[in-house]
Order: sequence, then C-alpha cells, then structure tokens
Amino acid sequence: MNKEGVNPQVTVIGCDGRPAVSEAAKALAEARTVIGTPRHLRLVPIPDGKELIELKHLDEALDALAALPGPAVVLASGDPGFFGIVRALRARGIEPRVIPAVSSVALAFARIGLDWDDALVVSAHGRDPRKALAAALAHPKAAILTAPGTARDLASQLLANGKTVYAAERLGTPEEHVAEAAGRDLADPNILISLEEQAPSQPGQPGQPGQPGQPGQPGPPRWLAGHPGAPDGWALPEDAFEHRDSMITKPEVRALVLARLGPAPGRTIWDVGAGSGSVAVECARFGAHVIAVEADPAQ
Repeated sequence: MNKEGVNPQVTVIGCDGRPAVSEAAKALAEARTVIGTPRHLRLVPIPDGKELIELKHLDEALDALAALPGPAVVLASGDPGFFGIVRALRARGIEPRVIPAVSSVALAFARIGLDWDDALVVSAHGRDPRKALAAALAHPKAAILTAPGTARDLASQLLANGKTVYAAERLGTPEEHVAEAAGRDLADPNILISLEEQAPSQPGQPGQPGQPGQPGQPGPPRWLAGHPGAPDGWALPEDAFEHRDSMITKPEVRALVLARLGPAPGRTIWDVGAGSGSVAVECARFGAHVIAVEADPAQ
C-alpha cells in the first residue's frame, strides 16, 4: 500500500462503452490478470498474454484476486464506487486504485434527456426488490438498479401505480436500447427510471405530483442532491382519506405515531388492524415498505 492508502496491485476500471482512457490502457498493459464479467472481457480491448478470470460469483472472484501475486485489473460497469465492487474490495482489505467511467445512472438519465439531481437512486441488485419498489413508489423520480430477471416485474408494479417507466438496457454496448418499459420484454442488464407525472411548473414553483402533466417536469433549482425527502407535512387532513363516520386515526395522533415509528426508505412497517389505512399511507409517503392488515368485513 502506498502513502495515499491505495493498493497499487489492484486497479478497478469502470466501463461505459467508450474507448479506454490512457490511464486505463496503461493499467491493462501492466496487469498480469484481468477480472471481469464475460461481457466486459469480450468488449474491452485487453492486451494479449493476460490471464483472464470471469467474474461470475463475486466471492470466488474476490478470493482469486486476494491470492494473485502481481498487478491485477478488475473491470466493472460505470462508476465502480457507486453501488459497485469497490465496497466489496475494501471489505476484503483491498484498497484499489479506481478509474471510473460515467455512472450508468447518469448515462440512463442522459439518454432520456432528464436532470437527475432530484432523483432517488436505489439498488435491487442482490437485495430485497420490495424495498427498492416501495422507495420508488414514494418518490416522484427514481432510478432502480435491477438484478437479472427482475426488471419486468418491477416495471409492471410501477406502471400499475401510475408511474411512467423507462428502461435503459445494455448501456454502452451495440445493443443499447432506451425506451418506455410498458408492454415489452426487457434485456439485462438494465436500469429502470420511474417518473411521476407532474403539472407544468410556474417560475419558482415546483410541479405538483398527482396532476396530469409531463413526467419529470423540472422544478426550481436545487442546492441539495438526492430525493425530495419527507413530505412537507407529517399528517394529512382527514378529508384526504376515505373513511366511515370519522373512524380514522386523528392527524395529531398520526404525527405522534410517525415520530415514534420513524418510517424511511428501506424500513418495513406493519399496520395490523389498519382500518382506513391512514397510518399505513403516511408511512408509505416517507418511502417505507408498508404491509397493512385489516379484517374482511364480509367474513
């Protein structure tokens, strides 16, 4: 390890379909071993004479990498420090030199011509997709990094809830395809972009979610990157819900319950005996994964 705290024996190179920069080409030339998925090993111009290791199972590839005697290169998609392999390497005590490419999320939004400083980015790759889905449903603009074979179901559920969904498939390859996801099969790997229709905004006024308009309508300039965060209010008024004879948890009580539960993206909240579902709806507005249970009145 050198004085910058970086292991010079391992270089991670991000791939986005563009020609390798000179720094990446130099690292490939000096490496004894190159590790990557079959797709990356096929598409990246690797000098002859290198030992090639296919990255099919992450743990096995990391074990092989840790045992290598000489310089190695790991090929990864986009920015490997963003939901990528850099975290897994550092967990193994390997502090790599990183040469990033354009993040696949940035590339996906660029392909559809949308700003994304207000987007929520979630990963369903190797993780519970229900958490990613719940978070995307709760926010007007989201990107989902999908696992193989999961995108179609995620897109169907987003579409069923009134979202506009784009699929950015095989970015940076000759088979790249970016279009609305409705009614078609989706090729792996891909990223889903989920958008809520918003009314056109007035100067200085954000678009209003839930009203007819164009998906991804821009709001005012932002100073904070990321999703909009929690709703403006902690408790909706009673007339925002369908309920019977005021059989609904009062706003003041809902505000207290929300403060106690702390709903947030990634958390699962059970509302048993949900009644009108007001508490469940409030938790979902904060991006939590909510399961509401109520007795069937017909039983």
